[in-house]
Order: sequence, then C-alpha cells, then structure tokens
Amino acid sequence: MEPAAATTKPTSAGISRGRRQLLFRAIAVLFAVGFSEAAARLAIGSVPDMERVRAVLTGELRTQAGTKLAVPQPYLVYAPAPAYANKGIKQHNVDGYRGKRVPLEREAGVLRVLAMGGSTTYSTHVAEPSQAYPAQLEQRLREMLPEGKHDVDVINAGLPSGTSAELLTHYLFKWHYYRPDVAVINTGGNDANAFVKPYYQPDYSHARRQPRVPTRLDSSAARLILRSRLMAIMLIPTFYGAHAGVISPSRGGTPPTIAWYRDAMAHDEAHFHDVPERFMAFRHNLTALVRAMRDDGVSVVLVPFRSNPAHEYELPVAKALELNERILSNVARAQDVTLAPFDAAVIVKGRFEDNCHLDAAGASEKAAHLAPHVARAFARPIHKRLTPAAGSQAP
Repeated sequence: MEPAAATTKPTSAGISRGRRQLLFRAIAVLFAVGFSEAAARLAIGSVPDMERVRAVLTGELRTQAGTKLAVPQPYLVYAPAPAYANKGIKQHNVDGYRGKRVPLEREAGVLRVLAMGGSTTYSTHVAEPSQAYPAQLEQRLREMLPEGKHDVDVINAGLPSGTSAELLTHYLFKWHYYRPDVAVINTGGNDANAFVKPYYQPDYSHARRQPRVPTRLDSSAARLILRSRLMAIMLIPTFYGAHAGVISPSRGGTPPTIAWYRDAMAHDEAHFHDVPERFMAFRHNLTALVRAMRDDGVSVVLVPFRSNPAHEYELPVAKALELNERILSNVARAQDVTLAPFDAAVIVKGRFEDNCHLDAAGASEKAAHLAPHVARAFARPIHKRLTPAAGSQAP
C-alpha cells in the first residue's frame, strides 16, 4: 500500500496572492463603476430634461415648474411654467405667462390689452421678456393713450406651439377673468401644421397629446437607486419613455384614441383640403373665440400669421397657411372686428431668426406696425361691456 499523499496547506504567499487578486478585481470594478457614473453624470447633464425627471423622481426637485418652459395644466393642455428662468434671466412670472405680472383686478384709468397667439407672440427667439413683441407694444401704446387713461398693460399670453384650440380654452378658462379692453389675436401657423397631419380630427386629438411629467416615487429604495445617474440613464427611458419630461404637445403619424370624425381617417397630406368647411377647426375655434370676447365687451384685433419671406414651406403647409389667412379675414368681416394687415414688407429683411420667429429688432417693428391698430380699437364701440364683479374696480 502506498502511503497517503500528504495534505498540503496553502502557503502564506499563496493566500496573499489570492487576496491581492481579489483586491485588484474589486478595485477594477469600483473604478469601472466610478468611471461609468462620472460619464453618466456628464451624459445626463447634456440632456437636462432627463436630469430634471430624475431629480423629480428622487424628490430632489418638488416640481419641474420653474425649470421648464411649460407644464401640464388641466383643460388648458399645457401652459407656460410659473417662475421659469433661462440662463439666469427670469422669463415667466408666478402667474404663468411671459413678462411682468399684471394683477388680476383692474385699476381705474389703466387700459388692458391681451396679446394671444403662439410662439411668435411669446417671442421665442427674443432673450429678454421686455424685448418681446407684446412688451414693446405696451411701450408704443403708452404714447397713444386716449383721454382719461394714464397707463396701459399688455399681457403676453403667447403660448409656444399654441393653436386656436389652446387660444380658445385658455381664454375661456383663464384670460376671460382678466377682463381685457382689447385682444390682439395673431394666429394661423400652428393650425396649418395641425391641419396637414394624418388622421385629421376637428378637436386636434390627432395632433395633440396630454403632456405627462413624472412625480416623486413612493419607494425610498427606488429613489435611492435613481440617485445614480448611471441607473437613471438606463431606467428612465425604459419606464418613462425616451422623451420623459419633455412638455411637447405635438403628436402625429398615429390615429388618435377616439377618432369620431371618421371621414378624415383616410385623408393624407394630399387631400387635407377635402375637409368640409364646417369641420375646419381653425374656422370654428377662431369664430368661437371672437364671439366669446365680444360677449365680454372686448375689442378684437385679428392679425394673420406671417412667416419669413425667405423660407419656403412644403406645399401642404403653404396651402394651409393661405387657407387660414383667408379664414381669418372672413371671420373678421363676419364678426365685425378689426383686421390688422401684416404684410411681409413690414419686417426688415434679416430680422427673422428662422422660418417665422423675429429677433428683438423685428419684434419692435411688429409692435410699431400693430400699435396704431390697437390704439384705434380702444375707441371702437363694443356691443356689450362686461359688468365688473362686485367689489372690483371698474376699468
């Protein structure tokens, strides 16, 4: 019988070598995780919407208001975010619109103008709220005050991407209560884009979606996990979508959830003009808006959408823009309200920043052009004047 093999015990050198290898692996893993986390922080920093979503989910931010251009709002779909600032410049007041805050209650002797429209009214490419067209219109109107009035307020109710549908709901559910003397409605461009989208519906459900912004997670463990930017980059797009937190009301390419206007379901961009006039949303919305304003005793000034003459739109959009300008003119005539002409020659060449948005100098030219029309509207007789609420001061 051979003697049993001697059991060898690991030497201290072997133990040390194994521990060193384990330590090196642990260090390598920690280094890789640390490097990945650092890279994720840089990456998520370049996608501010995702970083804000992460901060809201973890509770680091109570709300995205103040950090985003717009926020969801019941019945209004979306609205400018209160106290929003960009690059250190305060853009929105606490009541959720661009520029200075105008008190809800009227002050005797102070006229009030409501400037409604999309991003061209909001003045997207103008850095300072004071340089936006409504603010510059206010400065011009101060030189044209009628007798007995000592000041004027112009509210910038411009809504980026806003269509006539949002203008109508925003007036009925919000701006009506501000009791303006004059409303300047500059619209038509965003409606043209909505009109040519597939699966047209008169309620614009084919072109609009309800924005969704995540809220703070209930689970403390989930909040802790999302403190890691690396985990956030992997999990947020998975569970909240690639565009989580982006307040964009636009949609297109897919049928709406409820397609009640079935005649248009087969329509495409080449056949959008086959929609009967009574189902044209722009005509209906604009007419309803003007009627509501007139019933409130508001003088209305309609201003057509004007684009950069150097920009050529695709044919369906170009046709829709022409159609909407005709509709706007017809509504002005039918409702007996002011139509302010807005020819392309009004704006000096080079004042456009893109296809339709003006720089600060262009906004000044627009204000100067529209100011006389608005000033004349102050004296235009109204068939009905809104009775001031009890306890409030008359305008």
